[in-house]
Amino acid sequence: MRIVFFLCIFLLIFLLGFRVAFYDDGYYQKQFEMNKVYEVFGKERVDDANKELLAYLNEDGPLQTDFFNDREKQHLVDVQGMVGTALNGFYLALFLFLATTLYFFLTKQKDFLSRAFLWAGACGLVVILVLFFMTLIDFNWLFTLFHVLGFQNELWLLNPVDSNLIQMFPLSFFYGMLVRILLYAAVFSLLVILVGLYLKKYALPEIFRSRQWGRLFFSQKI
Repeated sequence: MRIVFFLCIFLLIFLLGFRVAFYDDGYYQKQFEMNKVYEVFGKERVDDANKELLAYLNEDGPLQTDFFNDREKQHLVDVQGMVGTALNGFYLALFLFLATTLYFFLTKQKDFLSRAFLWAGACGLVVILVLFFMTLIDFNWLFTLFHVLGFQNELWLLNPVDSNLIQMFPLSFFYGMLVRILLYAAVFSLLVILVGLYLKKYALPEIFRSRQWGRLFFSQKI
């Protein structure tokens, strides 16, 4: 149960970051303006297609627009499954997190709770830093690797010349989206660490003065 609790916190850091970024309508509109998608297709048409697409990915309606061709729609079926898995995983992790948190509080395992929060937050920051540097070094490689590992077909290989999906969501869109997800996740990681510090009954100024970071993180194992 302790491992489950730790994994739930760790997963929630990233899944919550994804969920916040995914539902940020302002980001989509800003990207459409920056990438001149509105100039090419018209603002109303793009916004309508995006609204229907997001509803489809969220399983709130069918994808009936003629803005995307047949191959793009076949690929979006796979994308819908991936997004659904991420969102369902978020709710499952949240439920398990709340259930296990209640259990550990009722059984008065406060010391474990503090260490779990601290370790999950610290591990989250490490993964975020690794992904951030990989993004800076070669995002195209990372983007391609994600598609190769995440999809079992090559429907994602679209022709940029005649693909409205690619023109609507170019590589720069996903670059910005990933950066936002990582930034949100970094904030959540720091909040998780602060919760762990609070449970440990440490005040931040006291920690800085006593220089007990090593003992705080590594004195006990989860």
